[in-house]
Amino acid sequence: MKIADAPEYPSLMTIAEAATFADRSRSWVRRYRTFGPLVPDVLDGQQAVTTRSLIALMASYQERRPEETHSHLRLVVDNT
Repeated sequence: MKIADAPEYPSLMTIAEAATFADRSRSWVRRYRTFGPLVPDVLDGQQAVTTRSLIALMASYQERRPEETHSHLRLVVDNT
């Protein structure tokens, strides 16, 4: 089933595009491309991953990690 309002993504993304899309570093994408669930491919002579595998990986991260409460760092200074 295809949702009409869903944005169309290219089937392949370069390492740089995937890192920007996932808001991760390029080394993170390379590591998961080599040793993880990202499906490797080549796009115009550059290393790439399939968009489908990247979206699936990002979705699994969202499912595994519940909303985290951000604890605040407090600095207490005692000048006595």
